[in-house]
Amino acid sequence: MRGFRIKPRLKNIDLSVLRADQIDFICTTKTVDRIRCRQAGITFDEKLADLMEEKVKHYFVVKSNQDYNVISGVILDPFLDKYAIKVNRTITSKGEKCINHFVKNLK
Repeated sequence: MRGFRIKPRLKNIDLSVLRADQIDFICTTKTVDRIRCRQAGITFDEKLADLMEEKVKHYFVVKSNQDYNVISGVILDPFLDKYAIKVNRTITSKGEKCINHFVKNLK
């Protein structure tokens, strides 16, 4: 029997059915931007990122099956608080794979 790996997939995430136990990793896109800048050799501007985040938060959500997407325009704070989900915690291996897959495919 051949083994297989689940590969990261950029896929729409239906927030109405998302459960806390399905989330492997979640961060603000500021974390993704920082990684992208480091890989490109560009200096990351923390102040500018903070100002942008004040206006609209964008979340990078990774599910345990390695489906991921950037979610914006939705206030996730009540959901995150209710289930004690930590944002911007240590990047998991699935989170790192999905971030690298996302960054690699940006144009």
